[in-house]
Amino acid sequence: AASDVYKRQVIKQPMDLKLMKQRIKEGAITSSMDLRRAFSLMFANALMYNHPGTEVHRMANEMRVATDEILDEFDRTPLGS
Repeated sequence: AASDVYKRQVIKQPMDLKLMKQRIKEGAITSSMDLRRAFSLMFANALMYNHPGTEVHRMANEMRVATDEILDEFDRTPLGS
């Protein structure tokens, strides 16, 4: 479909939760920093692909902020260090 072609042109490095889970299992994501990068890529893609003002754009931005807060808190714990 035309939208699939457009999506591939706009999003050069796709990332989603299923792919993150796969990369964790494969050992490609092994630290909180790796996980943070994967989340950042996923949210950047969502914000780029979905126009400002849309529900998906708003939710992606809210989830980005919440995820950053959770990862920041984790990084402050002895386990996260």
